[in-house]
Amino acid sequence: MIGFVLTEEEGAREEKLAFYRSQIARLGAAGVDARIFNFTGAVESLPEPGWLVVFDVNRPPALQAALDESGHLQAPLVWNPYAFFGGPQARIRKSAATVAAVAPGEYWRQKLGRYHLGKHVLGVEVTTDFPGRESGSRQPAPRLVSRIGYFPAGKPYLAHIRGAVTRLSPDFVGVEWIEMDYENPVAWRRSVPECDLFLSMRGLCGSALPLLDLMAAGVVVCGTHSGGLRDVATAENGLWVDSATADRFVEVLIDGLARARTDPEWRRSLAENARASALALDADTTFEANLPSWKQLLTLAASRS
Repeated sequence: MIGFVLTEEEGAREEKLAFYRSQIARLGAAGVDARIFNFTGAVESLPEPGWLVVFDVNRPPALQAALDESGHLQAPLVWNPYAFFGGPQARIRKSAATVAAVAPGEYWRQKLGRYHLGKHVLGVEVTTDFPGRESGSRQPAPRLVSRIGYFPAGKPYLAHIRGAVTRLSPDFVGVEWIEMDYENPVAWRRSVPECDLFLSMRGLCGSALPLLDLMAAGVVVCGTHSGGLRDVATAENGLWVDSATADRFVEVLIDGLARARTDPEWRRSLAENARASALALDADTTFEANLPSWKQLLTLAASRS
C-alpha cells in the first residue's frame, strides 16, 4: 500500500497532485492499493500503519515530525535532486525509516545512485495525463505570435527580457505578456489555448509538468533544456537555451519570434514536434516503466516489516 502525502502549504502542489493521481489510477488497475493523503498537521491525517509513505523530500518540518511519531516507512520523492544533501533533507536520507529514495527519471536515478547514499535509489518518470492527446495530430495554421505566457516566478528577469525584446525589435512592442500559474488549474486551463509561446526561466527542477502540458497542447516553449526536460528538449520541438542568462534568453526569443513571423511552417513543425514529444511521455506511455519501481518499493518495505 502506497500513501502519497501532500500538505496544503508545500510548493508545486498541483504538479505533485497531477502526478500522484495519474499513478494511483494505474496502480489500482495493477492491483496496488494507492491513495493521496492530505496532511493537516495531525498524525491522524497520515495513512494507517502499514502504508509506505511517499512525500516530497522538501516537506514541512511538521510532516517529518508526524512521520517520526507514527513510525511509517518512507520513500521520499527527491522532487528537486539538488536539495537532498543538506539540512533536514540529509536527516531523511540517513533515517532508518527511509527504505529508498525516488528520483524523477533515469538520469537522476543514475546520478543519485553514484553518490553512495546508503539507500536504494529508484527512478520514476514524473508525468500525468495531458489533455492534448484528444486533439488531432495536424495543427491548424498558427496565428501570429500575439501572446507570450510566463510563470509568476522570476519577474525581475522577465522585466529585463520584455524591455530588451521590445527595444531591440520594435515589431514586437504589441505582444501581450500573460502570467500563467499551473498552481491555479482553472486559470491555467483557460490560458493555455490563448498562449502562442511560453517563456520559462525554470531550470534545475526534476519536474517539467507545466511545460510538457503546454507542449502537449502545441504551445512552443522557450526555456532551458535542463531538469525535467533534459532528455526531451531538441532544436526541433522548442526554443531551448543552453545558458540560463537573461541576455541569452533575449537572443533566442528574438530570433524565434522573427522566424515564426516569416516562416509559419517552421513554427507549425515546432508545435507538432513539441506535442509529439510531450505525449510520448504521458502517463499512459510511461506507467509500464514506472510500475517496477513502485513494486520494488513495496518489496523493500515488506522486507523491513
